[in-house]
Amino acid sequence: MEKRISDLLNSSLDPDINIGVQEVASTNRIKELTMSKVAATKPARARNAMRTALIPALTIIMLFFALTGVAYASDAFGLRTMLKEFFAGSETELSKDVLEEIIRVGNGVAPPAATSNGTTVTPMSAIAGEDFYYLTIQIDAPEGTDLVRPRDMYQVHLQNGQVSEEELLSYYQIWGGSGEHPELLYADGSPVQLNAGISVSFQDDDPSDNSIVVVIELDASANPLPHGVAFNDGVAKFLTIHGLWFQSPDKNYTKILDGEWTFDIGTYFAVVAE
Repeated sequence: MEKRISDLLNSSLDPDINIGVQEVASTNRIKELTMSKVAATKPARARNAMRTALIPALTIIMLFFALTGVAYASDAFGLRTMLKEFFAGSETELSKDVLEEIIRVGNGVAPPAATSNGTTVTPMSAIAGEDFYYLTIQIDAPEGTDLVRPRDMYQVHLQNGQVSEEELLSYYQIWGGSGEHPELLYADGSPVQLNAGISVSFQDDDPSDNSIVVVIELDASANPLPHGVAFNDGVAKFLTIHGLWFQSPDKNYTKILDGEWTFDIGTYFAVVAE
């Protein structure tokens, strides 16, 4: 039975989101999975090995398209499998090595940067398959913007027979509680019906600065795609983000950045196999 990531991680998926596209980043086993790839010429011993053995780890198939920004195809050492497991799990931030791999694979094929209300959003990487798309962006807020996530509340629970308190942290989100959700549209303004969902992972190596990195996943693998629609079909599709919020543990939203940033994810991407 498919599980919604919102069942495991409220911070990563708002159940009210409807952008025409439904859900997703554990990668502690990256070394193990990579080593398994080396021996993947024999029958896989596990489901993950079977999925990542479709293309050998060191094989890169060059695919050239007429569209700008479409780069090469590779399974990127099982990157898709690792990312899908991550976004279906309970972790909140991708490990540094996996984040670096995402940026490496999709570097140079991401959409152009966009600036709104003094905040610049720079796509760092874009990778896609038929039913998934990963866009990595860096958000640089105006100098002096407070991007430090607040600690909002305490969860009181019993531990070893004694009452204790657990400090809970807010999460960054690219959607709010008042209908300000990301949009995915064709060039003519009609919605892209992809039967997919959106999930995010945020990296903030230095909470004292005004910059964070966001990995956005659009995943339609749990649902059949409508005819003629896919993330890697080469048709321009425009993803628009309307701001950045803090989501408290009890799902109250505080907007910290306001603007409108639009990226053509249908034209710019590196093709990555399942």
